[in-house]
Amino acid sequence: MTGETVASIRPGVGNEITREPLGVIGLITPWNFPIAIPAWKIAPTLAHGNCVILKPAEIAPGSPWVLSEILSRCGLPPGVFNLVTGKGRVVGQAMTDHPGIDAISFTGSVPTGRSIAASPMKKIQLEMGGKNPLVALDDADLDQAVQVALNGALVKTGQRCTASSRLIVTDAIHDRFVAALGQAMAGLTVGHALDPATQIGRVADAGQLDTNLRYIGLGQAQGAHLAYGGALLNVEPHDARPLPATRAVHRHNTRHDHRARRDFRPRRLRDPGARLSTGVAGCQ
Repeated sequence: MTGETVASIRPGVGNEITREPLGVIGLITPWNFPIAIPAWKIAPTLAHGNCVILKPAEIAPGSPWVLSEILSRCGLPPGVFNLVTGKGRVVGQAMTDHPGIDAISFTGSVPTGRSIAASPMKKIQLEMGGKNPLVALDDADLDQAVQVALNGALVKTGQRCTASSRLIVTDAIHDRFVAALGQAMAGLTVGHALDPATQIGRVADAGQLDTNLRYIGLGQAQGAHLAYGGALLNVEPHDARPLPATRAVHRHNTRHDHRARRDFRPRRLRDPGARLSTGVAGCQ
C-alpha cells in the first residue's frame, strides 16, 4: 500500500493520506460466478494487508476450494487466507455476528444483504440483485434489439444480477418484437453445460427450478400471456425453457423481487408522444 502527500495552501502545513488495513474481512460470495467474484474480492483485500475469511455459496464450493488450494501454495502466512463452507444462514450468519471480523463484503440476494446491513459495529460492502430493464423504441433495429434482449436475459441461463428481466417495448413494434423473440428462443439449444453445442444449461439446483416455475405461474395468474416455453424439458435435470410474456405484471408486484431470472416480460408502451420518458420512468 502507498500513501500520498498533498501540498497545502498554508505555509508549514503538510497533508498526508495513509491507508491502513481494516483487519479480518469476511467475504460471502454467490454461486453464479463461483470463481470470478471470490477472486475479485480476495485480491484487493489481501493486497491492502487484510486477512480473509471466504465463505462461498454452499451449492458451488468447488471452484473456491481449488482457488484456496492454489493460494495455500503461494507462501501466504498461516491464517491470512481462510476458507469456510456451509449454509449461508448458519455460517454466513456466524461471520456477520462474530466480533473478530471487522468487515463483510457480500454479493447475493436483497433480503440477505439487508440482514447483513443491520449488523452493528461492522463495515459492510453489499452487491445485491437487480430487476434490470431494457427499452426498445419504434426506431430500433428489430433483429438487433431481439438479439440484445436474448443475450442480456439468458447468458449464464439468466442466473446473474445483471440479466435483463424487464423488456419495455413501444406499441408500434411490440407484437413483432414478441413474435421474433419467441422464434429466437425456440432456436436455442438446451442441454448439458459442458456440451459445446449447448446455449442454455440447466439451472443451479432444484430450488432454483421451483422458483422459475413458480414465477411463470405467478405471471399467468396476474394476467400475463405465456408467449413461449414454460414447460419442463426431458433433457437434463433442472432444465426449463425460458419464456417471455406479452403483457407485464404490474411493476409494484415485482420490482423488489429479484429471484426470477428466466421469466422476462415485454411491457407495451402506447403513448407515442412520451415513449422515451415513459420507458425511462418504467425503469425506475
